[in-house]
Amino acid sequence: TAFKTRKLNDAVGFWSSVPSFSFYYHELLMHKEHHTHTQDVNRDPELLAELSGMSYAGAVGAAIDPGLVAAAGRNGFKKIPLTRFEYAMRFVSFVSYLKGKFDKLWWCAWGVPVDYSSETWLIPISPGDPNQPGTPAYRLKVDAQLQFAVTAALIAAFALLFRLDALFLAWLLPAFVGPGPLYACQLHEHANAALDPDDGLSNTRTTLTHPLVSFVMWNMSYHAEHHLYTTIPFHALPKAHALLKDKLANVTADGHLGVHRRVLLDWIPAQQAALDLAARSKKAD
Repeated sequence: TAFKTRKLNDAVGFWSSVPSFSFYYHELLMHKEHHTHTQDVNRDPELLAELSGMSYAGAVGAAIDPGLVAAAGRNGFKKIPLTRFEYAMRFVSFVSYLKGKFDKLWWCAWGVPVDYSSETWLIPISPGDPNQPGTPAYRLKVDAQLQFAVTAALIAAFALLFRLDALFLAWLLPAFVGPGPLYACQLHEHANAALDPDDGLSNTRTTLTHPLVSFVMWNMSYHAEHHLYTTIPFHALPKAHALLKDKLANVTADGHLGVHRRVLLDWIPAQQAALDLAARSKKAD
């Protein structure tokens, strides 16, 4: 929660999405489902996209059998890349990130709703008729068309008012390379957390990090607190952490680098071992 009124949140959300080629209403819709069904392999849009081979941010990876994830148990699949190579690619998949953003806007603008997979609608609840006002599919279509028009107009105006190299350096290049550093700060959110939508104390991770990182990320490093109490304003999340920290199952005290070190050294091998064991057990059955 950033601002007091929905109108102000919507306005800031839309206009801040345009420069990065994000899609505000799509993110609003997906994020609501993510919060409602956190770590549910059948309902959480982030997990559904991840298992389909497309991270919610747009990076391409290997598809994973949901049956194996279920068989691996509550802590088998850790919502991290399958291999160290795939982990490294998450930081340099600039084209796939941008393509994922464009695909969401493109298909929704044509009246074909897609979720985080950028290719189809995996969520079991239908978005409705894209030609029927009042349905999520209709607003996805209208908002995507509006954003295409606004983005095209702004790019044209920027190119006319400034030099093309300024357009590239000040807008297009940051939008192109930005997802990598963002992923570095978002990987922790549900990494090595329980696949249990009913246990908010263990299905999300809080990472204690440098105050500057917390400021830039609007305190989203206090992610467990954010999930438990979504209406708490971002500036109050540190106070919420002080009250909740002893009850949280996943708190990383040594920052995002500590999370990434564990991902590379411990969690990727443990995740692969759990999935391999589940595959062998399933084959034996």
